[in-house]
Amino acid sequence: MATVTRVTDGVYSSFYDYDAVNSCLVEQYHNGRSVQPAENANTKASLLGTFTGEHSERNIIISNAGGLKKLSLSDGQAETLKTLYMKTGEAVPTFSVHGKTEYKLSGYYTQSEGGDQILDANGRGIPNATISRNTVFDENGKWKYQNDLTLYAHWAKIYAIYYSFGEIGISYSGYNDGVLPTSASAGDTVNFVVTVPDGYEIDSVTVSTDSGDYVDVIKNNGYYSFIMPDLEVSINVTAKRKSTYPGGGASTPKKEDKPAKNPFVDVKATDFFYDAVLWAAENGITSGVDATHFAPSAKTSRAQMITFLWRMAGSPVFEDDDIKFADIKSTDYFYNAVVWGWNMGIVSGKSETKFAPDDDVSRGEAVTFIYRYAKVAGGDLSNPFTDLKAGEFYYYPVLWAANNEITSGTTATTFSPSEDCTRGQIVTFLYRYNNKYN
Repeated sequence: MATVTRVTDGVYSSFYDYDAVNSCLVEQYHNGRSVQPAENANTKASLLGTFTGEHSERNIIISNAGGLKKLSLSDGQAETLKTLYMKTGEAVPTFSVHGKTEYKLSGYYTQSEGGDQILDANGRGIPNATISRNTVFDENGKWKYQNDLTLYAHWAKIYAIYYSFGEIGISYSGYNDGVLPTSASAGDTVNFVVTVPDGYEIDSVTVSTDSGDYVDVIKNNGYYSFIMPDLEVSINVTAKRKSTYPGGGASTPKKEDKPAKNPFVDVKATDFFYDAVLWAAENGITSGVDATHFAPSAKTSRAQMITFLWRMAGSPVFEDDDIKFADIKSTDYFYNAVVWGWNMGIVSGKSETKFAPDDDVSRGEAVTFIYRYAKVAGGDLSNPFTDLKAGEFYYYPVLWAANNEITSGTTATTFSPSEDCTRGQIVTFLYRYNNKYN
């Protein structure tokens, strides 16, 4: 308790103690007689202000003997968040302040920008904090400063964290407390745990900003961590089936192989897909819909897409064909392709029991299949597309494909990831990939 004195016309005096815990004044003596403070009266006051209730006319001042110093906490601009009164040897009383939208409190400093930190984000005094060699808090975080003091709140902007869940049921959780971090401030350490379904293993874990820059990810014992940059980030995880790749099949298609002549009347030399279609036909990746038509503008199914990719990989046959899709049969032309793609982590089903082979494949899905096949991650990836949002399963595959000239988008600024992918587009993607990496 710190003693304060009421001073009026000198006829009588009252003495008060300041209760730091309850932030109030308690009247202890009146004209030399000990009194009990009335309930809900006389007790609430602001030092350097006036009482409420029946004593509203009595002015209150701090006596020199009390040793109280005024500690003002500013929001860093013009608003005062809290005013406290400190006595030598006291810790900062518990208090709370309102926050700023999209920001978190970093602590209280001697200047609105920069300066020395005196209080942490929880309002605790920093042990041995000093101002111009004058100690503010001692080694135990107890007040020692001999002057009134104004401190300024420093705020750190909070940035969102997005997670890509893919198609196979990847899940995330927080480390230790299980709470998944969905936002953080620059400099914060973000920890997270990745879980993949039974029969799968993690293939890659990447974190990148909207600008396409990659953030270093540390693999720890049972969890991953990274330092939050001053931008929003997306976490992307790829997984693959636990299986031994037996290889086999035909050789990889030759680079830029083309047949001697064009058998398709609907494919002209001026078409962007001309070389790609001839290359795909010559190397057995796909034939036409009949002997003279390729149907380059026709939609492509999920079964056709994985079959094209499988043939480009050499048509490998997996011994482990234990997949549980009820909508594919061993007699289907795409059966071995789906088994291969599923075991390699390139495709998954629309559910645990449904592959949906006849569903149209979108542009986003198509480049994702190729991206997973390539198993390429890393590098600086810029995003030229306004319709490509971080957090979508195809976000990194599309950036990878665009930055490696496998696709250029439907326009300079749009990729149209949800549009159906045509036969002409798909063989062009595969042709460009093959020329770059094979």
